[in-house]
Amino acid sequence: MPTLKDVAKRANVSLATASYALKGDSRIKQSTRDKVLKAAKELNYVVNSSARSLRTKKYNRILVFVSNFGGPIHQVNLEYLYKKLKDQNYEMIVCNGESAKTMFNERSYDGIINLDGNIDSDELSRAALYDYPIIDTTRNWKTSKIVSAPLRGIQPVYEVIIQAIKEGYKTFGYVHGSRNSYDDKHRFNGFLKALNENNLKPAFELQGEFTTMSGYDAIKEYLKKNENLPEFIFFANDEMALGALDYLKKVNYDLKTIKIVGFDNIPVAKYYIPALSTIAIDRDYWTSYIVESLISMINNQPLKEYECKYEIIRRKTF
Repeated sequence: MPTLKDVAKRANVSLATASYALKGDSRIKQSTRDKVLKAAKELNYVVNSSARSLRTKKYNRILVFVSNFGGPIHQVNLEYLYKKLKDQNYEMIVCNGESAKTMFNERSYDGIINLDGNIDSDELSRAALYDYPIIDTTRNWKTSKIVSAPLRGIQPVYEVIIQAIKEGYKTFGYVHGSRNSYDDKHRFNGFLKALNENNLKPAFELQGEFTTMSGYDAIKEYLKKNENLPEFIFFANDEMALGALDYLKKVNYDLKTIKIVGFDNIPVAKYYIPALSTIAIDRDYWTSYIVESLISMINNQPLKEYECKYEIIRRKTF
């Protein structure tokens, strides 16, 4: 089994420097820390029990990383997480990804919940070296040190598109959120799966950024070059769908000729005119799973399997 001395030798640093680097000591330059972490990874070095004992103090704090503090769905997720962590006697510390390096080095917390797809995978891997339980909702991990807990939107989107095909719709467009988003990839895969099974191809793929204005702009730019929209458009979230509807209403586009569905069931969706059809994920259940899993990791208990629970809500736009 490789030792700390082996790591230091491979990284060409002193034993003390290797130790401080693995602890995330802020006095060690990032380039040196990266070199030590790379050596540790190559050697499959595991922090020994004495190193783990440095973390035996319990702080009853959980770090939660979000990409930004705006947007209704972020607020819903944070409210659920806050309540569930509070019920378990944990304080929730909310940060954005820009604070990741600083917060990881402080290490005055018991675990991490990551909702921010912009945080570099290497940063999360470094935090995992210190045996901090980590739940990541933004990507897939093949390590036991980090548990993946995405929403898994493939099946609900697939079902929506299949239903539309059964009802006779033949032309389908998709408006992406961020292409780096795990959520967007899942939703688009569900969209493509339904089309492929029926020998159909997307009429278009437009790019948004999960914001109302990006949905508005995406449809605006498309209609500058094209006279008509496809019969059915799926938006990777509700905010973009509502932005698109804002533009279509502004230019008096005949909304009876198209169907629009979003994702998230944000509160304003049912009050909008026309009321937006959407997919509602049971976020109460999802956040419960995240918190329960994190507590289980902290207490070295087995984890349960996540089952995506959702509802397809048909309103005026489909």
